[in-house]
Amino acid sequence: MSHFSWPNGVLAEQAQPIVEIADAYAVGHHNEVSLPLEAMNATVASGLSMVGVPAGMPGSLNRTAAEIVNYFIALGMGDGSHGLIEAMTTHTLKLLGHPNVVNDGLRDFMANWALDGARFCVLLSEPGTASGRLESIPPTLPARRLSDGNYELTGRKLAATGIDGCDCAAVYAHIEGTPKTAYAVFMVPTGISDMTSGKEGWHPVGMVGTCSYPVTLNKVVVPADRVLFQSNNFMMDAVATDPLMTYGNMIAVYLGVAQAYFNGVVEMLKERTSKGNDQAMIFDAVDAIGRCRAKLNTAYAVLMHAVQVYTNAQGQPSPAVAEAFLIAKTAMSEAVDELLGSFRKYAGLSGAQLTGKWAGVAKRALDLQLAGIQPPNVNAVYTQLGRELLA
Repeated sequence: MSHFSWPNGVLAEQAQPIVEIADAYAVGHHNEVSLPLEAMNATVASGLSMVGVPAGMPGSLNRTAAEIVNYFIALGMGDGSHGLIEAMTTHTLKLLGHPNVVNDGLRDFMANWALDGARFCVLLSEPGTASGRLESIPPTLPARRLSDGNYELTGRKLAATGIDGCDCAAVYAHIEGTPKTAYAVFMVPTGISDMTSGKEGWHPVGMVGTCSYPVTLNKVVVPADRVLFQSNNFMMDAVATDPLMTYGNMIAVYLGVAQAYFNGVVEMLKERTSKGNDQAMIFDAVDAIGRCRAKLNTAYAVLMHAVQVYTNAQGQPSPAVAEAFLIAKTAMSEAVDELLGSFRKYAGLSGAQLTGKWAGVAKRALDLQLAGIQPPNVNAVYTQLGRELLA
């Protein structure tokens, strides 16, 4: 049961059968490192996996930014891991419309491949870099140009969201001999022997269903016609290029997880009250429930304001658009902090303490641990916003 008037819109409504599948996964696999494959397959079958395809390309849904954000909130309410996996595919597909695409044939192939059900993941974060830092830290994984014009990639990436369930990875790398701020995106099929994923990761702190393992590339040869994208300005692309796809959808997913967590805790407390138990605790929790409800509604309003700024700018990058989404990230993170701080003592929410029908509440409590550090890292956001005023 939802205690809010959002998410709303056509896409969010269409996603409800998928949300129910993902919610069942969250309850049944709350402590397992396993992909939400049934929900992923249902998303592809529904055609909603194409929300990131730019207008005018095969399979494009051509939906508004507000509809897309509400859609990702809905996915987060089902299961955060599934929502993040879909957000990564959407992020990659959005690149197809960027002016720095250097291979029109590959772009069209990827759009049609996605239409046939292919999934994509992103290999960006590297050892030695803080996840989501806003400083100019372009990819350093080297791409060595071979004598035949192809490229050889060797190095390590920290995490690849949902890689075990994806067909192709967008590998961010630095072509040797280009400026330090330059980078390229190589489309590399997953499952090849020279690209292997470890089984260690950050899953103990949440989002176990993303299977976000570190990936090692060992002299992976990539044909020249598999270079999708090249740019000389990583900072501009990472922060300002379409922040709806880069940041907005991730913010939306976590806001959906937060609402599902809130709804679950409220229902659990209501059940305890109906049985005559924990009356003192319920009385003490009333203010916390109201405070958290207000924080979540505020975070949603701030996110939708960012969407409106983005829409008014016709989706074009600008400092104002980027700032609006960064502030939306802080509002979401602060709401999550309030939730976790307020409800943990009432519900005994520490990992797998809750089982049965409340197992999904426990999973969402763990998933929310990553809300602040998932890119963009909220501490880096504060630094960036403060630095701009003192420059």
